[in-house]
Amino acid sequence: MDLEPAFLEAFEREVSTDSHQPQERIEDLNGHWATARQNDSPTLPIWWKDELAERETYRADGVAILEGYRNKDYNRNAKILLAEASFAVKVGRQTFNGTLDQLRQHPDGSLELVDFKTSKAAPPQAYVDLDYQLGLYAYALKHGTFLVKGQLIRPNVMPDKQTLYFLRHHIPYKRATGGKLAGEERGDPRISTTRSAEQLRALKQDVSAVARMIKLGLHPRSPDPMKCGCCAYADACRGATRDAALPTGKLDDLLIQLENIA
Repeated sequence: MDLEPAFLEAFEREVSTDSHQPQERIEDLNGHWATARQNDSPTLPIWWKDELAERETYRADGVAILEGYRNKDYNRNAKILLAEASFAVKVGRQTFNGTLDQLRQHPDGSLELVDFKTSKAAPPQAYVDLDYQLGLYAYALKHGTFLVKGQLIRPNVMPDKQTLYFLRHHIPYKRATGGKLAGEERGDPRISTTRSAEQLRALKQDVSAVARMIKLGLHPRSPDPMKCGCCAYADACRGATRDAALPTGKLDDLLIQLENIA
């Protein structure tokens, strides 16, 4: 069963509407768990140790996330401007396509770009400050085109902040731990950062450099403790290719390309 898409589909319906009937949304979520099976995933199946118990845990966690999200004033009072909005943006000579989880406007008029995460561990602030994904989303809002209800729009806005929103932080502790009481949430689910116009210009240069490397057939490894554990290519990356050096000709080409765009 592909758990994350099943949950996010129900969650996005919750956060992208003005409904104030959380129980109805929770019933929708329960329906996903009742009908989805472990081999429905188009990629990798889920292998259960105890299917009934684990499915109940996932269902309970999903309900806790929905209720926790709904109960926060900073969510209830925000106006959702974009939700699950597809976009295209040109960065240098490359065109990127993606989907923006959410753009919201707060009562004070400020704009916040939100990207929802379902991973258990949150990265440090320094990682978020340099995150390319958030930077590209901000760049798309300023320079890209979005598909909204069948129409193409160009927002041309700079969000005041960009936020990684870790939904699992709404799941309460089952027992007291680390100064937290049983029943308390795991902390603020939001890690926010900002991007200036200068930072977006630097991002454009960085992305252009990476695109040129890919075109040259160069795919340097970039170990990341937040991602390597779930990467489908981790074994190959750490295996026979780990000692492979870049061919001299390609490395020279790369250096020339990088000098040209510096």
